[in-house]
Amino acid sequence: MNRKEKETAISAVDKVVASITDEIINNNLHPGDRLEPEEKLANKYNVGRNSVREAIKQLQAYGVLYIKRADGTYIEDSFNTKMLDPLLYSLIFCNKDEEDLAQLRSIIETGIIQSAMQDDDISKVIPYLNDLTEETERELNKEAPDPGRVLDLDLNFHSAIAGTMKNPQVDILTSYITRMTVPARRKAVEEWIRSGKQDEFVKLHRDIIDVIEKRDFSRINQVVNNHYIFLRKVLKND
Repeated sequence: MNRKEKETAISAVDKVVASITDEIINNNLHPGDRLEPEEKLANKYNVGRNSVREAIKQLQAYGVLYIKRADGTYIEDSFNTKMLDPLLYSLIFCNKDEEDLAQLRSIIETGIIQSAMQDDDISKVIPYLNDLTEETERELNKEAPDPGRVLDLDLNFHSAIAGTMKNPQVDILTSYITRMTVPARRKAVEEWIRSGKQDEFVKLHRDIIDVIEKRDFSRINQVVNNHYIFLRKVLKND
């Protein structure tokens, strides 16, 4: 197969993947539905059967389809964590700029807090957030604070807020973005400690708790932005 033939085959596979995805989005295909046989799909999308087969393999790897032997290919009937794997890899390979990732994390955090504050259950997490903040303060006040411990407490703080939404997609997306930003956040924690701004670090967490406790929607953007301003400064100077 020459280069042109390979490109044609790849574009045909992408066409089938996009077409099946569009049918799911447009509710023409539903969770639990069985796909038509390969031959019918090939005629429907005007591609070869090999392209259909490869597209099905891709969607199966993404957790969108599954195959029952001697029965057929089906749409997954529930959320599968594999569905978000392509997003993780797109973030890894398409955007390694730490400042951009920090900005993305800030935007997501703002939306999470805003949504979580509309649920009465958010009040149940406040005691835990206070405990984490107090433990962070104790660690930072030690003669030799452990940056790794402070970072873990910070990550637990933000994960606890996201967890109040009881939305597995949000949990997984937050987890992925967090994994991508851990190195940058560790740098920020180390710089906070080195510069003697421990009190400021603790205050930023208390401000978030205050906004949540008072359901002060008008301050969400400001408080979250303040939380990430120092992080962006550290990254610019790195």
